[in-house]
Amino acid sequence: MTESSPATAAIIEAQPEAPATEARRTYDGIIVSDRWVEKGRREGKRWRFRVRDTRTKRYRSKAFAEYDKGMAWARSQRARFQAGLEMAGRLPVSQVLEDFIEDLTRRGLTPKHIHDVRVHVEQAEKAGIRDLRSPDLKVMARRWLSSCVYMRNPTRAVAPKTQINKLRALKAVIHFAMANDWLDRDVLFGVKVAYDPAKVRVREIFSVDELRMMVGEAHREDQAWLPACILAYLGLRIGEVRALDWSWFDWKGRRLTIRQKADWAPKFHRERAITLMDELVAIMEPIAQARGTVFPWMTRFKGSALSHWFSAYFARVGIDRRGRAAHCCRHSWISLRAAIGVSTVTVKHEAGHGSLETTERYLHLVPPGWIEGWPKDGQFWLRREPAKG
Repeated sequence: MTESSPATAAIIEAQPEAPATEARRTYDGIIVSDRWVEKGRREGKRWRFRVRDTRTKRYRSKAFAEYDKGMAWARSQRARFQAGLEMAGRLPVSQVLEDFIEDLTRRGLTPKHIHDVRVHVEQAEKAGIRDLRSPDLKVMARRWLSSCVYMRNPTRAVAPKTQINKLRALKAVIHFAMANDWLDRDVLFGVKVAYDPAKVRVREIFSVDELRMMVGEAHREDQAWLPACILAYLGLRIGEVRALDWSWFDWKGRRLTIRQKADWAPKFHRERAITLMDELVAIMEPIAQARGTVFPWMTRFKGSALSHWFSAYFARVGIDRRGRAAHCCRHSWISLRAAIGVSTVTVKHEAGHGSLETTERYLHLVPPGWIEGWPKDGQFWLRREPAKG
C-alpha cells in the first residue's frame, strides 16, 4: 500500500467523522452523500448536499469540506424553497414556450396570434434569452428590445409598438410559468420600452368632405364602398371589418357588438358595443341577413393587402392619401365622436382601448366648421347637408 502525501494526510485529519457509515442518507428532504466513498477524494470537499424543490421537482446541490457547514446551507436552502424565495435549476424558455403554445391552442386562440407569439419568443431566444431564471434576464431583455430590427430591412430599428408586442409575448410566457408555479415572480417586472413621443409620426385624419366622398352614392357600385362606409361610421379596425358578422348587429337597439368567433378574436380579446349611426342603419338594414360573415370574399386578403385595397379605393374616389391609410378612418371617427360631445370614456370603450392615454393619442383637432349643424347626440351627418344656423 502506498503512503499518502503530507498534504493529503492533513486533509484527512481535518475531516469530521461521518454521522453514519452509509454513503448516502436523507434528512427531511436533504440528501447527504459521502463523496469519498462514492467517487473518491476530490478538492478536499467530502460532503455533498442536495436539496429538493417540491414544486419544480428539481435539486440544488453543493459540496462542503465540513459537514456542519453543509447541513446549515442545506437547511437554509430548504427554507428558501418552502418560502418561495427562489427556484432550483434552470428554466429553459423553449420548454415553457411549447407548453404555452399548447395552452393557447387549447383555449382557441387564432393561428395568427399563436404564430406571432412563437416568432417573438424565438427571436428572444436567438438574442440570448434562454433561461427564465437567469439573474441577467432584465439586462438581456432591454438589450434585445433596443437592438430589434426589421427582417426585410436590417438597417432600420423596429417601431416602439413592435417592441411592445415582442415584450408582451415574452411576458406572457413568464406569466404562464408563474401560473404553473415554475416561477415565483415576474422576472421582467419594471422592464418597459423606451417611448419618445417626439419620434412618433402623427397620423393625419380624413376631413368631413373626404369622408363624404367615401360614402357618397356616386361610388355605390364599387365593391369597396360598403366596407368604406363601415370604416367611416364605426371606426373599426380593418381586421374587424373582415370578420364582421351579421349576427353582431342589433337594429332595434342601434348597437353593434364585436364578439369573438371560432376562427377569430378581437384585439386583446376585448368584446365591445358600438353605437350604430342612423345613416349606416339606412344603408345596411335593407340588405341585412340573419347570420353569416358580411364580407366573405374579404378572407382572401392577408396582412397589409387589405390596407392597400382600401387605399386603392380612396384613390378611385379622388382622395389625396398624403400617406394616410385605412386606419386613419379610425382616428377620424374617434376625433369626430369626441368633437360632437361624446365623452372620452365612452369613446374609449367603443374603440376597445385599454386606457384613456391610448384614446387621447387618437384625438386630433377638429375645426368647428367640419361639424357645424351636426346634432349633439353622437350622430354623423355624412350623407346629408347639415342644417345651417
